[in-house]
Amino acid sequence: MSSSETDNNLRAWIFIILMVALTGLVVSRFADFQSLITTLIKGNWYWVLVGVAIHILYFYLDAVVHKYSFATVEVKSRASELFPVLLSAIAVNAVAPTGGTGGGALFIDYAVRKGQSGARTAVGLILGLMADLVTLIPFIVAGVFFLRAHRELKYYETLGFLFFLIFIFGMIGVLLLAYWKPKILQRIFKWLYRAANRIGNWFHHPNLLPEGWDAKNAAEFIAGARAIRDHPREFTYTMVWGMAIHIVNLIGLYAFFLAYQQPVRLGTLVAGFSLGIVFFIVSVLPQGIGAVEGIMTLIFISMGIPRTNAIVISLAFRGVNFWLPLIAGFILLRKVTSPPERGTPVQGEPAEN
Repeated sequence: MSSSETDNNLRAWIFIILMVALTGLVVSRFADFQSLITTLIKGNWYWVLVGVAIHILYFYLDAVVHKYSFATVEVKSRASELFPVLLSAIAVNAVAPTGGTGGGALFIDYAVRKGQSGARTAVGLILGLMADLVTLIPFIVAGVFFLRAHRELKYYETLGFLFFLIFIFGMIGVLLLAYWKPKILQRIFKWLYRAANRIGNWFHHPNLLPEGWDAKNAAEFIAGARAIRDHPREFTYTMVWGMAIHIVNLIGLYAFFLAYQQPVRLGTLVAGFSLGIVFFIVSVLPQGIGAVEGIMTLIFISMGIPRTNAIVISLAFRGVNFWLPLIAGFILLRKVTSPPERGTPVQGEPAEN
C-alpha cells in the first residue's frame, strides 16, 4: 500500500470516528446510553433482519434506477454491476464530501471501462438525481401536511421543506431552460462562474470554480433535457423505479417499528421518513450526520412515540440506511477501483431487461 493510500485511509477513519462521535452527541441529548442499549437488545431480531434485507433490496433497486437513468442517455449498464459501484460511491461521498462528485467519478470510471461515454454518464447521474428527488415530493408533502394537521410542524421543519423545494424546483427550472432556451442557460452559468470567482478573489481564492465549469455544467443540463425528449420511455422507467425505492425504504423503516413492538400511524411513519431525507439533503453536515437522527427522533416523540423507542428506531434505520452501505462500500471500493484484468473486454454489453 502506498503512502498516499495510507494517508487517505487514515483520513477516512478519522472522519468516520468524528461522524460516530457526532451521532453519539446527538443521541445523548435524548436518552442515556444504558437505556438505549437495553432497549436495542430487546428488539425482535427477526424483524431487524427483515429490515436489513429490505434495505439491501432498496440499494439494489437504486442501482436499477441508475441503470435506467443511464439508458436515458444511451449508456448501457447492468444493475448487478452498478450495485457495488453505488455502495462504493456512498463511502466516497461520506468521507470526501464534494457535492457527490467523488462518488460520481466512480460511475463515470465504470462506464468508461465498459466502453461507454463518460460525459453521457455524468448527464445520466443528473437525471438519476432528478428522479430521486422529484419522486420524494409526494412523501414530503404528505408528511408536512400530516404534522401541520396535528399542529406539530416546527419552524425548522418548514424551513427544511422550503429549502428542499427551492433546490428541486431550481433543478427542474434549469432543465426546462436547458430545453427551451439553452443559450440563456449558458449565459446564466457563465455569470455564476464569474460571480463565484469574484467572491473567491475577496478571500484570496480567485479560482473558486475551475476553468470551464460554466460550459461543462450547461452542456450537461442541455444534454439531459434532450435525452429526456429523445428517450421518454427510459426516463419514465427511471421515475417509476425512483418512486418504488422510496416505498421500499419506507417499508424498511416500518420493519424496525415492528422489531420494537411500537405501534405507529402511517402519517407519523411518512413524516419521520420524509423529513429525515429532507434534512439529509439540506443539512450542512456530511451525509446529514446527527441532523437526520435528530429530526426523525423529534418527529416521532412529538407524535407520541416513547423517547427511547424513538431514538432506537431512528438509529436502527440510519444504521442500515447509511452505516451498513458505508462499511460495505469501503470493503468493495478497492475491487471497484481496481484495473480490469488483462484480457477482460471493456466494450459495453447489452443492458439487462
